[in-house]
Amino acid sequence: MRTLLLLVLAATSAAAQGTTPVTAPLAAHLLRPGTGEVTIDVSEKAYVAIFSVPGDGRTPTLLYPGYPNPSPENPGEHLIYFQAPVGDAASREAAASGHGPYTTTIVLIASRTPLDLDTYGRHRTTLVRALGGYSLASSTDADTMIDRIVHLIAPKGTSVTLDTYTWLY
Repeated sequence: MRTLLLLVLAATSAAAQGTTPVTAPLAAHLLRPGTGEVTIDVSEKAYVAIFSVPGDGRTPTLLYPGYPNPSPENPGEHLIYFQAPVGDAASREAAASGHGPYTTTIVLIASRTPLDLDTYGRHRTTLVRALGGYSLASSTDADTMIDRIVHLIAPKGTSVTLDTYTWLY
């Protein structure tokens, strides 16, 4: 409540002084991730993408959206269904047989402007090449991989909001 009041006061003060009002940062959160689904919450209309970033050297996969030219998500909570990457099941099986542990990070990327998913998100080989190839993917930690994905899909000069959730198998 205090943050909201400060933003209202700042906007009112800016309007009175003839300056541009302060824009609240876009908030986006992953809530209750599960196998094949996740609930997201966005504070305002936002373009979103959800990636799976395996911690065992496999390349990232776009989980959502699964269709071209997505519309922005409306504010509030949304239950998102996706097909879990085949490798995640393989990682769980390997971990169960004593060959783990493995991690997979689910990454929510949200932006006020459209994300470039047509170029990199939908074509796995294009994404792999842009990230430096399979050998680079196998030697790069998840945080670095997430930074590279953001730089590929977010328009230049655009701020994005990230939220992550990591599973340990």
